[in-house]
Amino acid sequence: MKPIVFLHLPKTAGQTIHHALGTICGEEKIAPFRLQSQVSGPTSFPRGYILHSGHLHWDGLEAMLPQPFSFSVIRDPKERFASFYFYMRKKIRDQVASGNPVRNHGIHAALTEPVECFFFNQDDDLSVRIRLAWANRTLTYFALRKLERRKEDQRLELDDLVTAALLNAEQLSAIYDFEDLSPLEADIEQLWGQRPDIVGQNTNRGPLTQGVSRWASLLDELGSDRLARGMESFVDEDEIFLGKLRAQGDGSDGRITGSGVATS
Repeated sequence: MKPIVFLHLPKTAGQTIHHALGTICGEEKIAPFRLQSQVSGPTSFPRGYILHSGHLHWDGLEAMLPQPFSFSVIRDPKERFASFYFYMRKKIRDQVASGNPVRNHGIHAALTEPVECFFFNQDDDLSVRIRLAWANRTLTYFALRKLERRKEDQRLELDDLVTAALLNAEQLSAIYDFEDLSPLEADIEQLWGQRPDIVGQNTNRGPLTQGVSRWASLLDELGSDRLARGMESFVDEDEIFLGKLRAQGDGSDGRITGSGVATS
């Protein structure tokens, strides 16, 4: 079986995809790292596994032998961002309600507060940390090959980040759209000889009803046009990058970019 690397942006059907692929290849063939914090060696991609899947840094991807089929999934930036917020807020509030302490006392504790207190926190240091960890994560992941920016990354120019992100995107075998994952199913079937059950599944459902706009729900909770406009800065760079990615993409058969199995 050809190795597969799934670079998972939060709230892009990652759990569903992971479990569907794992069902085919078998648990013993799944690499142990799902989060970058779990990585214990020099690479996110240890040898001997068929499936590498998670919120992983992807420096060193080119050095993998044999070369894997590598892919990621993108989602409308506003919907992805708001979905992640509601998911994390419920997770932390449930944790607190059950009497368990929060791990990240700053960011996670702020999730127990009203939405405006999280995104527009009066604590300057906490506000910066939230923005570095949460804002424009799609561009960050493709430009820097990691999910969070450091303070020194704030000096990077937007044009340079977008250019790097587009170049990194070209290195992947394919990028798929969250709204239609049937091309991913078809590519996996061609690679592994079995079609994964992804479309229509939801392994890690968030707290909001399916079909409801997560972004509109987030703005409704703010209850202020001024604060709603301020939320745009959390996704504006992502929207610029994805607009260019879609415009420049050479994908086919429903992919955003990449020719999938044929040239991987």
